[in-house]
Amino acid sequence: MALTAPSDAYSLETGAYEARHLMKRYGNVVVLRDVSLMMKPGRVHTIMGENGAGKSTAFKILSGLVRPTSGSLHLSGAELSLASPAAAHHAGIYLVPQEPAVMPELTVTETMFVGQLPTVGRFPRRIDWKGARVRALEALATLKLDIDPDQLARNLSIAQQQQLECAKALLRGCRVILFDEPTSPLTTHEVERLFATMRRLQSEGYTLGFISHRMDEVLEISDDISVLRDGALVDTAEKKDFDRVRLMSQMVGREMRVIPRRQISHATSTPILDVENLAHEPRF
Repeated sequence: MALTAPSDAYSLETGAYEARHLMKRYGNVVVLRDVSLMMKPGRVHTIMGENGAGKSTAFKILSGLVRPTSGSLHLSGAELSLASPAAAHHAGIYLVPQEPAVMPELTVTETMFVGQLPTVGRFPRRIDWKGARVRALEALATLKLDIDPDQLARNLSIAQQQQLECAKALLRGCRVILFDEPTSPLTTHEVERLFATMRRLQSEGYTLGFISHRMDEVLEISDDISVLRDGALVDTAEKKDFDRVRLMSQMVGREMRVIPRRQISHATSTPILDVENLAHEPRF
């Protein structure tokens, strides 16, 4: 991981994660072109765009899954060279995928420590299961997650698996956490729980990145928004400066306007269905 001197005072803010002039090419296809982003600690920075705009590719570069063709990454002003996700974890950067891949026969504790199980003793060394469980409980408690560390991972819902990824980020000491369309498979209630976890991390000064196609979610959880179109950054500002029209217009590349939907009421004073004393034991 190469470190160089910061180029400007603004990047010296501890925990700020910056991408400068990213370009990614696959053969003759340019997926990202001259994209620069700044994610700040204690804030949620959302990347929006249509399918194929380059959002996930940007996050893959930011998390070490993909190497950029050109451009650079800087954390707290120091330049990073991320050759792998493990290098990103070492630098303090963690990606929460859209659908986490878990090993169903492992416990929650084992899942949280895959690849880095703690050991004790000198020779032969042995796995410190008790210490792993204690640390797992601490990470879960920090995020106020009601997850049994001894249950099998196959019993976790998708929402719990994503929350577990957040706890794994804490265990690895990561302060930059990227969420790549985590709400796509979730119900409204599960989204609320995930957002509660994100806000808890935000209040602790974590630097959060977020991708979503859902306009309501973006306007609810974001502090800063960047819009990509055809692999290029076309707009970036604080959430307060965005509304639906501006977001939609920048995403599609032409001016949009919202036309109120006509409301037609079919309500009548005559009941369609009337039910009394309905029972179906033992359900209700």
